[in-house]
Amino acid sequence: MKRLLAWLTLALLLTGMALADEAMIKLRAGYFHPRDKDFRDIYGGGMTFGLEVSAEAAKNVELWVEAGYFSKKGELSYTRETARLRIVPAGGGVRYVWTAGRLNYYCGLGLNYYSYREASPLGTVHWGRPGLAAGIGGRLRAAENASIDLSVGYSHCRMKPADFAFNVGGWELVIGLAYRLR
Repeated sequence: MKRLLAWLTLALLLTGMALADEAMIKLRAGYFHPRDKDFRDIYGGGMTFGLEVSAEAAKNVELWVEAGYFSKKGELSYTRETARLRIVPAGGGVRYVWTAGRLNYYCGLGLNYYSYREASPLGTVHWGRPGLAAGIGGRLRAAENASIDLSVGYSHCRMKPADFAFNVGGWELVIGLAYRLR
């Protein structure tokens, strides 16, 4: 049921974006700091990469869809064996945007589906679950259709693929290059 809700939300966002006169595509990179201490002890933080597409749905309101990628190698707490982790969040949301000259500021809330894969000598775990994402940021218009974007985001997604639960969300500081398609 949760997966269906995530797909319906994504379909609604894409439908709204298809009706827009213009769209913005953004390539982004950032640093992810996991919220969960046990998660940080094994993997720590690291670089994230992603792609986002957004479009104005109404005055000062944007819809966005995104996909990201986080991959890290860590060491299991008890056995000291190497583990590899991959998290792929994909989803979208809505944000409020206001303009001050060449700057656009925004804040938003969304729903992502988090695909989680961890492989170690003990086995491989695949899991997925919806979670929340929120962010604030700003875009500086560098040229007529190009902007530099800086944002801070927070995500929350509690998973329990085995006997213990943990949060695969956390804080993310992101810089992006955006291009407006007209």
